[in-house]
Amino acid sequence: MKAHEPYVIEDHKLTLCCETSSGNPDPRITWYENDQLAISNHLPQTSIGEFYGKVTTEKYTTKVIHYYKNAARKIKCCLNSNPDICQEMTPYVECKLKLEKQTNKQTRPKKRQQTNK
Repeated sequence: MKAHEPYVIEDHKLTLCCETSSGNPDPRITWYENDQLAISNHLPQTSIGEFYGKVTTEKYTTKVIHYYKNAARKIKCCLNSNPDICQEMTPYVECKLKLEKQTNKQTRPKKRQQTNK
């Protein structure tokens, strides 16, 4: 099994891809997020591999990832639901740079209004 390293900018979704070696019967990929079964929202793609076995490639898209909440999120793809044949990934979450506008205007004290009596 091979998986692509996860990289995402915070406040975005992350799409991961997992691919099996050639197998017969067709290999199935199962996704887990923080050790909970996760349902993929993509259909698996199959192709012919070595010795006419099947190669399965499947993607999984996470919910929006926030830096402060998901720093320790672990996602893994497993072959045929076997916990011994898994590829674990921990997303690298890049913070968005938040810039604030600074003005160089000096504030002058307001002039007092003179009242004529």
